[in-house]
This record gives sequence, structure tokens and C-alpha cells, in this order.
Amino acid sequence: MEITHCRTGTGGIIGSTAKPADSSECVRRSGPSDPVYAGAGYGKKNRPDLFNTSFLIEALRSVGNGADDPVIARALILGKHYTFKENPGMGDAGLFYYFHTAAKALDVLGEDSFTDAEGIAHNWRSELADAILAKQQPDGSWINTNPRWMEGDANLVTGYALLALTYCSPR
Repeated sequence: MEITHCRTGTGGIIGSTAKPADSSECVRRSGPSDPVYAGAGYGKKNRPDLFNTSFLIEALRSVGNGADDPVIARALILGKHYTFKENPGMGDAGLFYYFHTAAKALDVLGEDSFTDAEGIAHNWRSELADAILAKQQPDGSWINTNPRWMEGDANLVTGYALLALTYCSPR
């Protein structure tokens, strides 16, 4: 299946066996002009998030697009905000969901290292595992001290932590 076009105003992509589109069309529609965001999103504000961006990257990679593809390159704006100390722009709100979605998005690229905007290479799998394990509770669970988006629920947060850790083993 090839990517045929982006849906206007949604940042989404549509796949079919029809003629392939220039994926750069998706760049213009992949998010607001705010430089913090790029990738795929949904909703009234069309603010991209890592979860949907990981699907976009995975779809583009599955049809043979490389890291030099303009959509994938723009989606990798994560590198300008690379950190596992916080959820960029949100502090500790949604931190464990961020860990999970960052892991999924980075894993789709198939690389164990990631170079940030300052040119510093990071072994993201190791750095993320260290960040997650440092927050583990004595009983083996995880919980966020910031309960926003239900991250005060140890069952949910432990699930996010374990899902993120599944991506931390070198490939």
C-alpha cells in the first residue's frame, strides 16, 4: 500500500493501492506552525502527538520511506526537545504516557541511538529505561505524582511504564 494523500485539515494520511503521492504534501498539513509540534494529530487544534506520529512514521516506513523523507524528518522534531526528565512543555503531566509514546515513535525508526538538535547522540533505549526504572516504587509499581490524565492511578501508569520498557531492549 502506498500513501496517496493527506486529508486536508487533519494531518492524517490515506493509504491505497492508487498512485503514490509526494509525502511532502503531508508536511504542510502535519501540524500547526508552532515549532514544538510536528507529526500527526487530531482534534480541533490538530495538535500532533507522539502516539499518532508513531503511526504516521510506521506507515511511511512500511512503504519504503526513509528517515530522509520530509514528513519523517519533520516529525523528528522530538530531537529539538529530547529529554526523559519531563514531558516537553508539560513538565511531569502525562510523563508516563510520554515515555510510552516516545519509545514507540523512536522504536519505529529502528535505531538504538538518536541525535538531538545539538548534535549529541543518545542511546535512547538505555536513557529511557534508566528514567523509568528510577521512578519505580518499592512495591514494583509506577505512579506519577501529578495525577493529570489519570496518571495518579498506579495500574494505568505501571502499564505505560511496562509498555515503554518493552521498547528499551536493543534491536
